[in-house]
Amino acid sequence: MDGGNRTPTLTGNPHLLARIHPLAIRALVFDPAWAEPPASVDLFVRTESGSNILHELICRLPTDITSMADPIRLGPLHASEVSTRHTLSRGHVQRVFSRARAEGLLVWSLPGNQGDLFVSGKLLQDYASWQGVKFDAISEAYERSRYTAPDENTGV
Repeated sequence: MDGGNRTPTLTGNPHLLARIHPLAIRALVFDPAWAEPPASVDLFVRTESGSNILHELICRLPTDITSMADPIRLGPLHASEVSTRHTLSRGHVQRVFSRARAEGLLVWSLPGNQGDLFVSGKLLQDYASWQGVKFDAISEAYERSRYTAPDENTGV
């Protein structure tokens, strides 16, 4: 996203991360666009390990998406698979899936959460916008940190 320069910069100056991280986190914590995510994202992130469940969905997205107007097919995904990978109770994952299904965010091709899982374009658009807030905060913190002199006492 930045032309590939952050890794060499951080490797050459490991103390830079100690300046970047607090700036980025501070920006996010006090930004309502991050701290109060869209309802579709909030359904996941405000529940125990819901971020893991949401990321499980996102990592299964095909790389050739051209439109989010229609639900996107992720293929088969069972609560037991997610619960095993993330050490969660199957019942908890099923409850999160059930709430998301009730909101129209997740749809299975067959009854009983069987067959292919589809994720709504609304959830994907909301997630992309929400993550954009994080990327902006990191970019801003990175730029500010690169041009700020280290503290004389701490070297950070």
